[in-house]
Amino acid sequence: MAAALASKSPADFRHRAAALASPAQLEKLAADFDYFERRLQPWWIATGQPIVKEYLPGIERRFRASGISVLATEMSGFLETRPDARDYYLHAVPSPEFDGDKATGTALLNHFSAEMIRRMKPDDAGWVAVHEFTHSLYEQAPQDRKDALMRQFVQSGDASALPFYMYLNEAMATAAQLLLLERNGRTLDDPYTDTDIPRLGKAVLPLLRTALKERKTLYGGFTAPYLVAGRAALGAEADDIHFRFSCVALLGEDDIRNAFLEHQPVQPVHYFVTTKQDWSRFARLDGILMVRYDAIHFDTDDTEITALMKRHRGFVYIRPNGEHRDVFMLGRDKPALQAARGRMLMDGLDAATAAFEVGYESASQFNREYSRFFGQPPMRDVRTLRPVAD
Repeated sequence: MAAALASKSPADFRHRAAALASPAQLEKLAADFDYFERRLQPWWIATGQPIVKEYLPGIERRFRASGISVLATEMSGFLETRPDARDYYLHAVPSPEFDGDKATGTALLNHFSAEMIRRMKPDDAGWVAVHEFTHSLYEQAPQDRKDALMRQFVQSGDASALPFYMYLNEAMATAAQLLLLERNGRTLDDPYTDTDIPRLGKAVLPLLRTALKERKTLYGGFTAPYLVAGRAALGAEADDIHFRFSCVALLGEDDIRNAFLEHQPVQPVHYFVTTKQDWSRFARLDGILMVRYDAIHFDTDDTEITALMKRHRGFVYIRPNGEHRDVFMLGRDKPALQAARGRMLMDGLDAATAAFEVGYESASQFNREYSRFFGQPPMRDVRTLRPVAD
């Protein structure tokens, strides 16, 4: 994608992408590139380019006046990033729904692609660019520092540490855009169309403001206050946040995979492969390997990890595997709820203790899943059944 964005012709694309794909793949991609260029060129000349020319001068003025470069430098230091390129490019194109109210943007290395809509103001392009720029800087941050950061989350002991880690990238990017707005005397009530990310972004804002002022980095003591602030922002919902993926290798038996795809969060998996052969074509693509409890087997000599994974239902284990990572997600199952029911009924355990015994780390989540499965809360269900058991 970066090679395509920087290219001015199919031939230029083949030259830039020569180290990234086989000659046959390059020819196919270049042909696609040429096809869409010919399809889009008439629209660009008649519609797209006049719109961009109308909006671009105002965007350029606001970029210079709003302090974007200053904040970008600060964020680079905060993330300990040494970008490969000093020049960054904004690719603006009118949205297919130019008169609508939604636009998307994305960053890839030093290129930012952003859709424009009629209601967009020059200032809007600035904070969108800062948001995407933060993603780009984090992507380029030293991998060993990000690995150490992940370990901080794992070692925190917070039951939702892993999904909080997953949201950190978006929370930081949202906080950065809010900080830019703040420095320009503006606010934004809904900085991101999502149920959790705006709240987490606002929670991170004071932490980011302080870290930049004191010249601290993301990797030196940011995790603990972020978890505290995140939990305060989400309240009781903090134990219900879930992982989200957009591109992934989704491996497992068909019924498990279909169940996963049918019960996804708000932002679903958009692109996925389902075989190891297809996965092998994408060296850095993360994978979700889903197995049943009775079939759990991991090719590892780490007996402690294996025991932990079998013990904790819902446990997520991330393991380096070459240039990508394996993500093992162990979902809860009906036998776990039935086992908890038996422990409460026969051994007199309370709901929280029974939940822990079968692998739940959140009593509230156990209560919700139990109620959905058995039709009523745990202790009420047990009181109903106990006379029959006696």
